[in-house]
Amino acid sequence: MQRWRHMRTQSLTTLIGLSLAVLCAQGCATRRVAQWYIEPGLVELSSADEIERTFRSLFADYSFPADRFSTKEILTGNAHFLFVTAFNYRGPGIFSVYAYEQITPDNWRLRVVAPVVARQTSTVNIEVDGDTVSLVHDGAVICKLSGIAAAVR
Repeated sequence: MQRWRHMRTQSLTTLIGLSLAVLCAQGCATRRVAQWYIEPGLVELSSADEIERTFRSLFADYSFPADRFSTKEILTGNAHFLFVTAFNYRGPGIFSVYAYEQITPDNWRLRVVAPVVARQTSTVNIEVDGDTVSLVHDGAVICKLSGIAAAVR
């Protein structure tokens, strides 16, 4: 009987702790950031330069805006991706990776937004395996993408 009561109390304590962590993480995002998290202007853009200009303008009011995001282009056999790692929250604990794919020469489409909770590091490695691109954070695959542009063309 004692063992069951201990397990029930431990589960309840864990649930409360996780709930508080989620509420705290949600509260760390500013209202302004939450408004542009996935606004329509981020979904389809005409070039990699336009994507970079858009993110630069989103961070224009922040201190050190150039340090708030970085971009990386990846070419696979059938797809062309642009990944934007954006530190759009106030603390170092959460950031997002935006994955764009070039569908046509003048159309880049947002494929994935992956929020990442920094554990050991605040970096995401991009690994290419044939036509598949994997986002890897602290040794764990958080997302896999395969190009759809070839099917659309």
